Amino acid sequence: MPSRNKRPNQVETSLLDIFAGYVNPGEYVYFGSSNAPEEIPSGGDDFRALVLAASTMSSTSLPDIPPAIAPRSKVYLVRYFRNYPQSTTPRKVDDVLYWPDIQGHTWSIHSKESPDHHSTIMSSTDMSGLITDLDLPSASKGTLEEYRIAGAYLDFEKPFKDKKK
Repeated sequence: MPSRNKRPNQVETSLLDIFAGYVNPGEYVYFGSSNAPEEIPSGGDDFRALVLAASTMSSTSLPDIPPAIAPRSKVYLVRYFRNYPQSTTPRKVDDVLYWPDIQGHTWSIHSKESPDHHSTIMSSTDMSGLITDLDLPSASKGTLEEYRIAGAYLDFEKPFKDKKK
């Protein structure tokens, strides 16, 4: 099956500063659609919540990212939780990775290959329902370890790798 990942796009470098104002490497924060900061790119009309997480990466084997622009420092993952337009079910999850290259340019790549992209049919639409449905941690900010311990999953590489069948 061909990858549905998009090619890297150059984005405003100021986005990394905005993200750094919310999370440090090893941390996450999530927002419902009603309290998401305007300076974080929107997940579209059907987005219900987002998670912003930070990590570090010294190189990457991601096939859609040329080695010349591969991440070599902080990377930020924005995970958007959405539902189909005009519906509350099922939810979809899309991931966007942001990073600076060695020359100081900032890049992003979008993936619809998240392991949670179409994982469950759900009926809840508010933030507390999302927390319950996806087994997210109840704290809106914490470490990546706390996020994973609660049963939720964030991955800075897997959603961006080609699927092979």
